[in-house]
Amino acid sequence: MTNKFPTKNQMRAAKIFNSYDMAAMFPEAKVWISVVAADTGRGGHSARVKVHGIGFDTDSKAHWADYGSKTFIVWGRDTKEETIEEAKLWANEKFGPRVWVRNPYGDWLDARVLPLIWGKVNGE
Repeated sequence: MTNKFPTKNQMRAAKIFNSYDMAAMFPEAKVWISVVAADTGRGGHSARVKVHGIGFDTDSKAHWADYGSKTFIVWGRDTKEETIEEAKLWANEKFGPRVWVRNPYGDWLDARVLPLIWGKVNGE
């Protein structure tokens, strides 16, 4: 199995528009990880890494603005990769071991979803 995703155009043609659509394709992998950039505006926030669930909260005690997603704060550019790895480890402990692959949108998904994405893109 390859860890390569179809192009965004190929996925759009198959009606796959974002990481939610990708994660929803695989029943056991309804979790994905995203990186949210810092917002320096008036209501700004620091950069963060979020573990999202489809149909359930990954953190029932999350701040209301995190919409039930487990959130890891990035404390500067130097800690971004470390924080992503921390989120992956947490998700593996909470939802079972998985191999994470980065999609064209910059998010991380369970690698088991790749054959399903390719199948939909190829009309299978």
